[in-house]
Amino acid sequence: MDLRKIGFWLISILTKERCFKYYEELKRRSMVEGLSREELLQLQLDKFKRLLNFSVQNIPFYRQRFTGFDPLSIKTVDDIKHLPSLTKEEIKSAGPEAIIQNQRRLINRRTSGTTGPPFEFVIDRDFFSIEFARNLRIFDLPGIELGEPWVLLTPLRGKKHPLFSWLCNRLVLDANRLIKEHTPPCCPQVSKNHLHTDESVIHEFLVKIRKHQPKAIYSYPSALTILATYVRKWNIRGVTIKIIISSGEVLTKEIRTFLEETFNGEVFNLYGTTEFPTIAEECKAHNGLHIFADSYIVESVDGEILVTDLNNYTMPFIRFKTGDRGIIDNNECRCGRILPRLEIIEGRISDLIILPDGRLLRRSFFATLFKKVPEITRFEIIQADRKISSGGKIRILLLVSKPLSETRKEFLIRRCQDHAGNSLEIIFQ
Repeated sequence: MDLRKIGFWLISILTKERCFKYYEELKRRSMVEGLSREELLQLQLDKFKRLLNFSVQNIPFYRQRFTGFDPLSIKTVDDIKHLPSLTKEEIKSAGPEAIIQNQRRLINRRTSGTTGPPFEFVIDRDFFSIEFARNLRIFDLPGIELGEPWVLLTPLRGKKHPLFSWLCNRLVLDANRLIKEHTPPCCPQVSKNHLHTDESVIHEFLVKIRKHQPKAIYSYPSALTILATYVRKWNIRGVTIKIIISSGEVLTKEIRTFLEETFNGEVFNLYGTTEFPTIAEECKAHNGLHIFADSYIVESVDGEILVTDLNNYTMPFIRFKTGDRGIIDNNECRCGRILPRLEIIEGRISDLIILPDGRLLRRSFFATLFKKVPEITRFEIIQADRKISSGGKIRILLLVSKPLSETRKEFLIRRCQDHAGNSLEIIFQ
């Protein structure tokens, strides 16, 4: 056994975390020869009934929410559709009433806010181990063995311990560094701030990746596209990554093809949210995303995806509306797994905007800008042609609570034009 894998297990024993015990259970259930369909449905039903009973007895929000509802009426997984669905606004308004009382080992979590107002929730230490095990499982379907070299390229929200990264043979890179902002030092509040790709950091990352020789990389489509664009631009040799796990944004066919051709690898799409990071993932058949149904119950109600986390007892999410859209296929996959599959038909689009001159803009700039304007409740950015060589014009649709003043409009238009430059026509609507 690899010394690093031994170190992994020793850390879990010393810290009294049960992540590897959980991982072995999850891995067994996800295998082709894992649970039968009947066993999987029974497992879901048993876990859901325990979660429901616990929530009603211990959490004020759910005790009131399910007043008059008989938990014994839940006889099949389909019966949960009779329960009310849950929105982010409802559980946010409930505050402490939605959290188990007198729990000391709590860990705070926070959504990014790119698809709406930031949302804070909590988990406990035991659920942290379960979540860790779920994160390990995403390597199973693409065929990555524990301990093989890989790269984590995401915006870092916390410090990643170097010893842990060494033990799991992981190269950690901060995707936030791919984009830099130039602000005049004399007057940081002026509108002429420019965000663009930082070529020195991109070169640094590509050198580190080539030296690490990873079998896999985990990142957002936008960050992966930035790397791939410069691999081609600079004609860099030796950056081959056999397995590319894409998550956090909608993966288009054009981006998939571009990444696979550039890195000479295979892209596996992973669907998750901050609340539920590992909901579903592609297998080697690439025929939809397998739902990890031993951990979640996923529904499609009028096309909207609802998720119930079967293991979170601290701040339960029961029939939670994700705001994403998809359809579910319960037929057996060509790979032989009986895990149901999810096809994302519409979702949180965070793709890059690609200018005629080849520069790349990330949508996060617009999200940050519009979030500062209280009248703007939602926005949508539309670029007619999203191919790699696209450009031309974009339309920005704003949903406002009251009309914007002319001064505010002029500021937003000027700010966006400063960001995009003269090569892109911006139309507000």
